[in-house]
Amino acid sequence: MGESLGRTHGDSPKTAWLGDWPVDRPRDWVVRVNRSQGASGLEALRTSVQRGRPFGEEGWVRRIAKRFDLESTLRPRGRPKGS
Repeated sequence: MGESLGRTHGDSPKTAWLGDWPVDRPRDWVVRVNRSQGASGLEALRTSVQRGRPFGEEGWVRRIAKRFDLESTLRPRGRPKGS
């Protein structure tokens, strides 16, 4: 069980350094963490980690990015391509 998943099972000295959830934790959190993502889901997860982008369904990602001023993580990196 990962450290952040461990916080769902009570306080522990190992998880004391973790901050509060920025949003309500989904009721099915353990199921979501343990669910296989598939190839496209895994790539999306890697991109989210690399960019600091919220991970989830598109509508939720956009709402959370706006709420926490993370919209720049949704745009492609680098300068826009010229016409």
